[in-house]
Amino acid sequence: MALGEGLGRLFDVEPQISYLAGTVKPVNLKDAAGVTFVCFVPGGGGDIFIVKQSAVKGSGFAAFNPITRYYNKSALDGTAQWTDSGDLAASLGTIQIGSGCVAFYVDAADTPSENPYVEVAPGTSGIVIAIVHDLLVQRQPKYLRALNS
Repeated sequence: MALGEGLGRLFDVEPQISYLAGTVKPVNLKDAAGVTFVCFVPGGGGDIFIVKQSAVKGSGFAAFNPITRYYNKSALDGTAQWTDSGDLAASLGTIQIGSGCVAFYVDAADTPSENPYVEVAPGTSGIVIAIVHDLLVQRQPKYLRALNS
């Protein structure tokens, strides 16, 4: 693989880092500048998504408010464009969608005390995709660290 490809050079992705209430896994931001989370409910419908952070992978996750802007799509089939929330008056830690999907960025530098673990917990039936980007070390995809390590 030439490092001209995006995977391993620019980003890593976990297509189902969290799904359904109670099946939540964190993303380790140790090797990246940040992560974009894409949240949706399969087949449509709504859910609530809560952002949390921790210094330790297995415990101590606490809610925090890193979202200063988010983007919505009204459909999940490639027919809708993103809409922009604009700069928010106050940062959010919870996003609720009625349908479609929402995407938002969490900067590693914005985590309290630079805690490297961030997770997004769906309320009931949502799915969360994590796109970790601006990788600090470029690697071939087979050498990337597991995002939940």
